[in-house]
Amino acid sequence: MKQQELPIETSLKNTLDELQRILSQLSDEQYRLPLQILSDASIGQHTRHIVEFFQVLHNSYKSGVVNYDKRQRNRLLETDCSLALIALTEIKKNISQQDKEILLVGSYSYELGGEIIVRSSYHREVLYNLEHAIHHMAMIKIGVRQTTQLQVPPDFGVAPATIQHRKSA
Repeated sequence: MKQQELPIETSLKNTLDELQRILSQLSDEQYRLPLQILSDASIGQHTRHIVEFFQVLHNSYKSGVVNYDKRQRNRLLETDCSLALIALTEIKKNISQQDKEILLVGSYSYELGGEIIVRSSYHREVLYNLEHAIHHMAMIKIGVRQTTQLQVPPDFGVAPATIQHRKSA
C-alpha cells in the first residue's frame, strides 16, 4: 500500500517541477554565466545551493543531525545543467520520509563563533528548504530574464502566501 503524499510534499514537488521546466530550456552557457545583476553569481550557483540543502537533509535523515554548513559544494552542479536536473529528480523521489525530531546544527553568527544547536523536525526542515528554494528561484528568474528571451511564469519564485495575497487584493 502506497503512503499518501503530504501537502508539503506535493507543494515541494510542484515547485521543483517548475524549476526543472525553466532549467531544461537553458544552455549550459546560460546556466553557468556569472551575472552582475546577481552579484556575479550564476543561475547554476543558485541551483546548486537549492540542491545541496535538500541533499544534506536527505543524507542526514538517519543520523537525525542536519548541518547545512557542511554541505559538499559540488561545482559540477553549478556548471552542468543536466546534472542539476537529475539531482532535482532525485530530491523529489527521496523527499517522502516519516517526520521525526532532528537537531539542526549551524554557525549562525560569525562574530560569536561556534555552532548553535536547535531542535527541529524533518518536516519543518522540508518546509524550510521549500521556502529557501523559492527564494533562490526568485534570483534564478532574474538571471533567466537577463540572459534569455524565455517567458518565465509570473508566479515563479514567489511564495504561495504572496500569490494568494495578490489574488485576494
